[in-house]
Amino acid sequence: MRAWRNGAMGLFVVLGAACGSDPLPMTGQAFWQEGCPSSTMGLNCNTGSHFVRGTAGSASVDVECNVVPVTGGTSILFRVATIGNGQNFAESTEGLYVTGVLPAPGQELSSDGGYVQVQGAGWHITPEHGTIGVTGACHVFIDRLSGQNFSGRLKCTNVVDDLSPPHTRYLSGQVPQTQSNDYAEFTFSNCESR
Repeated sequence: MRAWRNGAMGLFVVLGAACGSDPLPMTGQAFWQEGCPSSTMGLNCNTGSHFVRGTAGSASVDVECNVVPVTGGTSILFRVATIGNGQNFAESTEGLYVTGVLPAPGQELSSDGGYVQVQGAGWHITPEHGTIGVTGACHVFIDRLSGQNFSGRLKCTNVVDDLSPPHTRYLSGQVPQTQSNDYAEFTFSNCESR
């Protein structure tokens, strides 16, 4: 009996050690407001504010983020969008996608291959118009980077959508949801490292 008890106890110890803790899920959230400059408001420009939050694998929110060390800094990618059953980011009417290289935490993503893409209600800001960096239409700052977690802010001014005729838009924040009216804000955690 004692041999069985010791053997069973050993089995429980091995099983317990093999299980470990589940990895934390990838999560993301972003708050932004979009609109058109007052000089173009009469051109049927739809405006709105958005707060999208979710976990990877959700049926209603598309979330992805990556943090990868590269030459010259850290490659950052994040995406969050409201989706319906079977939809993806491209089919969303409320989504934000950003990619770029961060030279160092607290700085702006560089324009080297980076861009901002926005899915709106019947319109889109495409990568060729959502340029980033010092001379870009959009400015994306990663204010905090800790392992696979980051948070930051972004704003876009005079960025052109894909409507015909196109509208000039902005992306910004809105107090009290964000720290200022100038910048949209985002937070992502447990991102992939590939």
